[in-house]
Amino acid sequence: MSRTKLVIDYQKLQEEIDEVEKETFSNYSSLCAAISELDSRLMVNGTGCTRTAKHVPKTIHPSQVYIAISTEKVKCKTVPGKRGKVAGQSRTSKADKFANNPAIMESFGVISKEVPDKYKNLLEQAKKGSIKSMCKIKCLMCTGFSGMHKGCDSKGCALYPMNLLFWPNRAKDESFIYNPVDKLLGKK
Repeated sequence: MSRTKLVIDYQKLQEEIDEVEKETFSNYSSLCAAISELDSRLMVNGTGCTRTAKHVPKTIHPSQVYIAISTEKVKCKTVPGKRGKVAGQSRTSKADKFANNPAIMESFGVISKEVPDKYKNLLEQAKKGSIKSMCKIKCLMCTGFSGMHKGCDSKGCALYPMNLLFWPNRAKDESFIYNPVDKLLGKK
């Protein structure tokens, strides 16, 4: 079974864009969705801008409109939005998200009781959303804040791959590898 080729009448598409852009859109995505919706309404009258190779009317998809705009086959006044962000709205920082989540703040409260003063700065970075700091604190907690977390070789730990990223020199120097869990169990 072969695919049918879509033929887009770019002149009609440009007319639809001009008609839809009488109102303001925050980004291409909302513009493309509006054009697709308009085209599906025009399809009822048989005047839509997309047809298959066999000249059967078919509604245009928002992604097809976006491709036409991005390849500059049609022009639009709407400016592209920033990725993951609607124009006029600011992103919420990780620190704000953490502060507004009672479960996370309760967790940090429990952890802060266990963390020695020497590592309070690391805990503050974790509260601001630093994943690296969170992983380091977990490694420190696992080793009893002995400072031997850098040489940990506990390959069963979910954070072991992160350990290699944080301290890449330990992967080069095999004498640096140390497993605190094995030491606690009396293994060498």
